[in-house]
Amino acid sequence: MPFYVYERIERENEYIFNKISIFKAIPRRIIKPKLDEIKDICVKDKCGWKLSSDDITNSLISNNSELIKGPKYVLVIDLKPKNREAVSLFQIENIYGYSYKDWTPLCLELREVRDERYVYVKDIENQKNNVKVDKKTFQVKIYEFLYIQMGLESGKLNWGMVGTVNAALLWPDAMRYFIEKCIHFTE
Repeated sequence: MPFYVYERIERENEYIFNKISIFKAIPRRIIKPKLDEIKDICVKDKCGWKLSSDDITNSLISNNSELIKGPKYVLVIDLKPKNREAVSLFQIENIYGYSYKDWTPLCLELREVRDERYVYVKDIENQKNNVKVDKKTFQVKIYEFLYIQMGLESGKLNWGMVGTVNAALLWPDAMRYFIEKCIHFTE
């Protein structure tokens, strides 16, 4: 599942997403600095934390010398990169983590950029490079759970073992944190 940097331009009723570049090493470049920051303030070898959309944008800019302050840069996941008939792109709005001693489950709050589930799409790559999104569609929150093999004290900066990026088993304390902070239903 590749991650990309997109420039997001806001118009009256829509957003325009223009693909800038691929972004590799998410755990090392975005999550590790947060783990380093919170290590000393966590208690009992576990800690909940959040990376906001502004935090993510700032990380993208600081990790890519070609990006300049000004436009809104966002991180977008391509959920179906090998599918030649569908486009499935989601912006990472916020990242919530619940770090234990040696691993960190994550809750990604996503927003739909484009998801062609049942429609044949011509010229896939062009459809992924420049995308227009209706603001009403973009307001819907979608969630993904996964984990990295590093926690507050030890581990490796890798995604979970089953696949490149995969699902996480959530114990009650982590699930409670994600329900309260990530999946804060207000409707």
